Amino acid sequence: MRALLAVAIVVAGSPAHAELARPIVAPMTAVEGDVCALLRSERGDRCTRIATLGGAAVYQSGSMRGIRRLVMSIDHEDEKLVGPSVDLLGEDCAGARCVTLVATSASVRAIAIDGRPGVAADIVATFRAGKREPRWHTEAIVGCARGDNGAWRCATFDAGRCTVTLADDGAIATSCGGRALLTLR
Repeated sequence: MRALLAVAIVVAGSPAHAELARPIVAPMTAVEGDVCALLRSERGDRCTRIATLGGAAVYQSGSMRGIRRLVMSIDHEDEKLVGPSVDLLGEDCAGARCVTLVATSASVRAIAIDGRPGVAADIVATFRAGKREPRWHTEAIVGCARGDNGAWRCATFDAGRCTVTLADDGAIATSCGGRALLTLR
């Protein structure tokens, strides 16, 4: 069964900003079978697990020039749950210069969200516009935990070009001076 996932887009050219938007909250979706089978949407898409912590993992799917989709999955009892995706455009040549996604990295760690145990994926994408131009990074955090009703939900925070510091209690501080809190409320 293919599930429809809420999507958070990390924009390659977004400016650095100090005001922080409230994280986007979405439920996790149960997946039948392999996470990679869900993520592969076009012929030639590759899928791999790029970060793990216990029963939590971040998977990346896509191709060099197409969309790269990253999702966090959690093994919960006898089912696998996936959170909202972070979609990255591999190459965008709509403007004067092509913007190319050079690399992605992810890490997973245990945190508290609304005082409950959870996990967070820190996703960093590196871009460049031309081979001689300087590279820049965008960063997104996807934090997942059980909500008040016991259902797993995720909060997605897009920091754009700001670097994120994530505290164990879900507090977010950015290099642009902004602060936010990962919350499922």
